[in-house]
Amino acid sequence: LPFSSAAAWEYGADRFIQSGNAVPQEGDCLLIPQGRTVVLDYDPPRLNRIIVRGKLRFDDSADRNLTVRYLIVQGGELEIGTASSPFQHNARITLFGGFGDKEPCNAEVQDFGAATLAIF
Repeated sequence: LPFSSAAAWEYGADRFIQSGNAVPQEGDCLLIPQGRTVVLDYDPPRLNRIIVRGKLRFDDSADRNLTVRYLIVQGGELEIGTASSPFQHNARITLFGGFGDKEPCNAEVQDFGAATLAIF
C-alpha cells in the first residue's frame, strides 16, 4: 500500500495514525502493523514516530527522504533495496530531536533517547 494512501493507514475501524488523520501529517505517530507492507512513495512531512511491525519499503522510482524522531523496527522490516534489486536512487533517513525533548506520542519509547533508529 502506498504511504500516501489513506488505505495504508486504516483497517476496518482501526487507525494506524495516532492523530486520526487520513494520511500522515507533520508530527504524526504511525504504526505499520504485522502483515502490512507500506511503500514510501513520496517524501512525507516530518514525523514524530514510526513503529514498523510489518514492512516499510522505500519506492525506488526517485530519491526518498524520511525525517522522523523515532524509527523503530520492532520485529518488522525496513527495506531500501535488496541484494537482487539494489536501490538505484538516494535514500536518506534524518533523525531529529534534542536532549530533554518530551516524547510527543506516548510513553512507549521513553527510554530510546532524543532521536532513535532502533531495530530489534
